[in-house]
Amino acid sequence: MITSDLTRGVLILGLPRATTLWQVCTIFVVLAVISSFFQPAQSITIRMIVPMDKLLAANAMMSKAFYVVRLLSPVAAGALVEPGTLRRKAAVLHQPLEAKTLRHRAQLELTTHGAKVSHI
Repeated sequence: MITSDLTRGVLILGLPRATTLWQVCTIFVVLAVISSFFQPAQSITIRMIVPMDKLLAANAMMSKAFYVVRLLSPVAAGALVEPGTLRRKAAVLHQPLEAKTLRHRAQLELTTHGAKVSHI
């Protein structure tokens, strides 16, 4: 399990160095093959380490961790791609919500996405 996890990490670190499409595809194919070994190894490891009476709780925790990571991964990816985006969106969200402000925000959103607004 540790070997497959480390190998996946090395493959991910190799992605920025890939210069052609076939290199990216090769990395993802190898990543998928190695990942197919990770899940069964993780499942067996949990069964070996956790006592039988606590296995249900351990599986629930692993499932929760999986879905939290799955939920937060796009947010982290967006922050890596454009670091200032989260700060700007958070600043907009914390402004007071008044009718005039909402109208102004809607107008800004529409104009920044290419639509022209005559009135709101």
